[in-house]
Amino acid sequence: MKTHFLPTTLRGRIGTLLAALALLEFFALYFFAELFDVIRSELLITAFGLVAMAAAITGAVMGLLAIRKDRERSILVYLSIALGAVAAGFVLGNLVGIPGI
Repeated sequence: MKTHFLPTTLRGRIGTLLAALALLEFFALYFFAELFDVIRSELLITAFGLVAMAAAITGAVMGLLAIRKDRERSILVYLSIALGAVAAGFVLGNLVGIPGI
């Protein structure tokens, strides 16, 4: 099977879009909360972080479904799965209580 750069199935597109939105939100949260100190509320920072984590993990699940059910083979879907795996690792590390995560 050919490997494409852009996804061709609907699940692949949705997973890639969710991963891209999560990545955009991570960068926006970093710039506005850490560098420029525009967002000062810890509750708001936590809420935005949780939404970004949920979007990354959901994008990974959609990417896995696209690979499993629709036989999707695109590079961006694989990258969205990797981003979701990293986000899930941070969430699980935080729940387990691993220091430094």
